[in-house]
Amino acid sequence: MNASQSLATITDHAGRISSAEQAVLEGMSAGDLEVLAGLVIRVGAKSDFEARAQDATSC
Repeated sequence: MNASQSLATITDHAGRISSAEQAVLEGMSAGDLEVLAGLVIRVGAKSDFEARAQDATSC
């Protein structure tokens, strides 16, 4: 994953981000962005899984 793909992944999963957050992300190295993107994906997947599990148990 290159820096622009990592940045796109982060913003897609995080939703709306502030201009200050955008500036910080743009100042990060490609490697750091890739690590952050991986974390964002895992956290998002965990949240989605937990939400589906809760929906399934509340029926």
